[in-house]
Amino acid sequence: MGIAFPQAPEQSSGGCTGQNTDKTLGRARTKCAGGGAMEQDCLRVKWCYPTGCSADLVVQHQEGPHWHL
Repeated sequence: MGIAFPQAPEQSSGGCTGQNTDKTLGRARTKCAGGGAMEQDCLRVKWCYPTGCSADLVVQHQEGPHWHL
């Protein structure tokens, strides 16, 4: 079992678990788009396999933009 994390910078992010990298990332992109981003803007950030644990680290610049790592 793995976990996929896509992100549309400054718009939305998503996450899903599954066995197949491409299918899991596709479902996670759909969740990302459900948060208000266009699906093509939901870029693959990370595929963790095997998934025993995961973390979402948010880094924010003093001017406002932020990134999930």
